[in-house]
Amino acid sequence: MAHNSLTDAPRNFREGIDWLLALKGTDAEDNLKALGTALYDFLSKPHPGSTQIQSLENVKNASKTFMADQEFKDQKPIQNTLGMLIGTVKRTPGEFTNSKRLTAETIAEKLSNVADACDQFLDDIKDHNQYNSAYGAEATWDASCAKDPEACAVVLVGMAPMLYAGIQSLRKMSNRGMWLDQNYVECKRVRALVKAFGYDRLEVRSLMTDSYVSWALRSINKKTLATLKDLAGICAFY
Repeated sequence: MAHNSLTDAPRNFREGIDWLLALKGTDAEDNLKALGTALYDFLSKPHPGSTQIQSLENVKNASKTFMADQEFKDQKPIQNTLGMLIGTVKRTPGEFTNSKRLTAETIAEKLSNVADACDQFLDDIKDHNQYNSAYGAEATWDASCAKDPEACAVVLVGMAPMLYAGIQSLRKMSNRGMWLDQNYVECKRVRALVKAFGYDRLEVRSLMTDSYVSWALRSINKKTLATLKDLAGICAFY
């Protein structure tokens, strides 16, 4: 059943990508500018110290539940990110909380790059005749976020660890398989990881080799990963 609001937190990697693309919508530039402003305003508030922000905790818990699944016990990027959230790995707030040069506009630009890269990834791996977004047509910026932009900024921060860790795991596994000349075991592992991320076998392309997944991730560059890592750092820091 599709989510009808962007204030409904994603429960896995697949839903996280769908959330970002639903927010992007048909007016991506304005929507991502609004999200950038909302995130900037959220970060500009007084430092919370040890005080938990309950709305963020709710989304963060969904990310922790997803990453704590036994399916991912051997995925180092996921385990490291989970450790950052639960405090067993050193937490770093990242650029978003310590750079005086960062503005709402630069945040929006960074988010736009992430959204475009994720859009291309999903477009490449999905079966266009079978795939349905986890977020329905009613889940738009105007309907879900316009009256309370911070609520959607909080969802973005809370789900960022899933996206960062998930993309890192896919990159690591698919790149390893490429160097092994399409090793059958590696291809099976990539497909299993994609399935564990929430993608049903029937809604993705049949040609899901490790090299294909690596190609689908071609727009996820260092800057995109740095943005996701910084967002994940905010989630752990607050």
